[in-house]
Amino acid sequence: MRKHTLLPLKWTLGIGLLLLSGFLQATVRASGETFLLQQSIKAGKDFLHEARFSPDGRSLILLADDHKLSFWSASTGRRLRAFPTGEHQALTFVPHPSESILYSGGGDDTIRVWDTDRAEPLEALRGHLAPVQTLALDGSAKTLVSGGEDGAVIVWDLEVLKLVYSETRAHRGPVHSVHLHPREPILVSGGKDGKVRLWDLDGLQPIRTLVEHQKSITQVEFTPNGEHLISSSADGTLIVWDWKNGKVLQTLTQHTKSVNGFGISPLGREVLSGGKDGAIHRWVLGKEESAGALDSVSGPVEKVRFANNGKQILAALSDGTLLTWGLGTSSFLATLKGHERPVNSLDFTNNGRYLATASADKTIKLWDMEKHEVMRTYETESHRVQVLRFATDSKTFATGGGDSSIRFWNTQSGEETRNLRQHRGKVTALAFHPNGRVLLSGGTDKEWLLWNLESNEVIRREKAHGDQISSVAFSPDGAIFATAGRDNKVLLWSYPQGELLSELEGHRQGVTDVAFSLDGRELASASQDSTIRLWDVTLPGRPFAEGVLEGHGFIVTRVLFAQDGRGLVSVSRDKTVRLWDLKSGNLVRILNGERTPLSDGMLSPDGRLIAVANMLNEVSLVAYPDDALELMAQIEVEHGEEPGAGIAGAAEETSESGDELVADESMELQDLLETKAQSMSPEELQVYAPPPLKKVSNRAQQLQMQLNTLLLQAKFCDTQDRLEKVAFQVLDHVPDDLSAYHVLVRTSSARGDFGLTLIAVRLSDRARYYPEQYQYSTEIEVRNTLAYWGHEVFDQSSQRRGRVLDLEVINCHDQTRPATLPEPLALANLPEEFVMKATSIPRLSDLRDFRGLTAAEFQNRLLREVERVSGTEDPHPSSRLPLGPEYTSEVVVVGKLRLDLTEASVWRRAGRVNFRVRLGSNLWHHYRTDRDSITEMVLPVGRYYLSVGNTLKRAFTLGEQEIHVVLR
Repeated sequence: MRKHTLLPLKWTLGIGLLLLSGFLQATVRASGETFLLQQSIKAGKDFLHEARFSPDGRSLILLADDHKLSFWSASTGRRLRAFPTGEHQALTFVPHPSESILYSGGGDDTIRVWDTDRAEPLEALRGHLAPVQTLALDGSAKTLVSGGEDGAVIVWDLEVLKLVYSETRAHRGPVHSVHLHPREPILVSGGKDGKVRLWDLDGLQPIRTLVEHQKSITQVEFTPNGEHLISSSADGTLIVWDWKNGKVLQTLTQHTKSVNGFGISPLGREVLSGGKDGAIHRWVLGKEESAGALDSVSGPVEKVRFANNGKQILAALSDGTLLTWGLGTSSFLATLKGHERPVNSLDFTNNGRYLATASADKTIKLWDMEKHEVMRTYETESHRVQVLRFATDSKTFATGGGDSSIRFWNTQSGEETRNLRQHRGKVTALAFHPNGRVLLSGGTDKEWLLWNLESNEVIRREKAHGDQISSVAFSPDGAIFATAGRDNKVLLWSYPQGELLSELEGHRQGVTDVAFSLDGRELASASQDSTIRLWDVTLPGRPFAEGVLEGHGFIVTRVLFAQDGRGLVSVSRDKTVRLWDLKSGNLVRILNGERTPLSDGMLSPDGRLIAVANMLNEVSLVAYPDDALELMAQIEVEHGEEPGAGIAGAAEETSESGDELVADESMELQDLLETKAQSMSPEELQVYAPPPLKKVSNRAQQLQMQLNTLLLQAKFCDTQDRLEKVAFQVLDHVPDDLSAYHVLVRTSSARGDFGLTLIAVRLSDRARYYPEQYQYSTEIEVRNTLAYWGHEVFDQSSQRRGRVLDLEVINCHDQTRPATLPEPLALANLPEEFVMKATSIPRLSDLRDFRGLTAAEFQNRLLREVERVSGTEDPHPSSRLPLGPEYTSEVVVVGKLRLDLTEASVWRRAGRVNFRVRLGSNLWHHYRTDRDSITEMVLPVGRYYLSVGNTLKRAFTLGEQEIHVVLR
């Protein structure tokens, strides 16, 4: 048994408390859509001085209590970068509407002009005698107005960066807010003295003073059309003014404490206000009653703002949490009501027609999912159900109880059919083996038990954990199972032997749930520490820590792999259901927000519905987004490209001798900026999409059946030539056939033809298993074989860790000879574009061209083939003959690139990082590092761009020497 500790590969998406579901689902609507909670970011320890959307709405700009300016992705919640304001001690800011410039007012009594790309102050404007608390910018960015604690209001000309007008006694006490009229040269200010004052911008002459509030003014702002003026106050009111004659049009009085801030929609029809009372109210101008209210669970609301497009909202809370919403269609579908106490466990039948819910009210209810009605109620009396799981046949379900028993219930008759007792405490976890004949259980006695359901006897038992077992799960093929405990550990076991294979550590608190991916290659674990950890368990004896998903604000109770193979759904006691992208580590969307903590959740077998149990005795039904993959690809493209990200990342490049290598001086900065600004093309986006489903022709089916028949004969030595021939024929018709690649790996490796082996292994990553055609093995077993080659042979991370690669070829006469992996093969790296096209377009690339080649010829031929495939989608004609070993390709002059991303702040799966390179003005090619986040590869010589996380990082010229690039 080997012990594996999680590596520090984590992606932080912010930790924060969340708002209630009434607002998420029904408070702000437009064209059938509603504002849905998108992000919850813990951005400051105690307080956010200011929070705004960038002018294009793609970034969030925050000023926290540490006086740092930070930039966050509005779509992913990822912090892009931050910089301190130093002795300036910034207190407020306003961004330029079109340039990478930001103006801040600070505790040093100055206004600073910042270049946000370089994080450098450009100018300091001096005129105030006390800290500057508020700023306003006109639409043309030519005029800036400031207000300070000295009671002064100052007008600045930004074209010459000079003070134009100053009124040192604008208010008796600090000026809290200023705003410029959108069309006329008029300024409004509000102060601690409770007065709202209007000024002529030309000469800063007073026009009118509005006195109606009873306490300090917190914010003043003109409506977008300039017709009205709105003010908020510590007296708990908002007032809508006809500013031209000083009349009050509306007084809005729903808040019970100070109204700290408000936002006006771009069309000027709606206002959102946030208060010290912990409420956010929505107001429709012209109506004095609140159109919706929400109590914020984490305390007072300081700022509320709309994005310029009106499709996003942010709220800054006094505890340093930032919340954002986006306009969209709610995932909430329906609520199942019927229990009298909270539901603590639920599960779907395999056909998805029924849902069973177990509650603390001592009942189990079986729901018809078409009618959303209770079909049957089971009385559990003293059983005190802790966990419920359906059997594979869906005719019965099992429950584990607080009375130490496991009971089985018939879905048709409603009767209890058996009662198993062997645990010495509560039964807290259950899982049926895929064969349906074995049950795995775990409990507070720290033991797991394997039950033979035909004899009702315990097959094997083990005291496995140092604390109670909270979750158990079988892999899809049933070959291994996982147990999770309150001792912070996840353990992997062999089935049926029950031998401990490995121990996964990394969680800081108890593990609440474990789940295997649909292909069995990944394991997700949820914890009381609010995190989700991902593990590569392709080789269960040598699992690999992939990374950490952070963002939940409290215990994660359930993790569920989506049917699309890329999404992960999590359910938490922080009251949210979240969807994550496993490829990028991004939070895609908060699918639902509830009013109380969530105790359990389950995906329907078709992956389209999520049932979620809350503490209000209800079960919410939430839709899995139909456009989930599109959303993931879109967010991945945006990831790292937000304004302010710049050509980020300190990089160190060295030559083979260790001397610093200067980037090619002929590559102008403007070229880099133009490259950075380019979005991915639809063709490039396809790299991130799953393989499309396709119909297999009759001829292809016949060939697949022939291949399956040969494999079932299990006479490899007698049939290997025939196997290889049929495998090639299958790939001519079905280029994504996993079994055909499996055959090529076996036949080519047996004769030491590792070039062909390498290509077959790489292409198999995007291949699919056709279970209707193949019965010779399971998909899991096939992928495990291919994974060994991919992880242990062609992945150089093992060798960099000091392991020696010993290859031996055993022929059909049991004769063994040593073999080596030539350097050109070790340095071969196929771009994702090549893999995608070669596995989706029949006969686009003929793998027979790569049989029996020398290492040098293999390298030249492969690089030429990558170049050819990149520029065409035309398949070879069926009459074309393969290139033989005697053919000599044109020599490609290459250089060696060693790229080290071990310290780069990017998402990684199984230690592998996605990156892309571009030769000159050619198309981008996407690659992945090895499992240690390092890659060594050969490329044709030339000028290159390097992009990581979709952000341009470096430009360099690759010659025939070796180049080392280290990104931090």
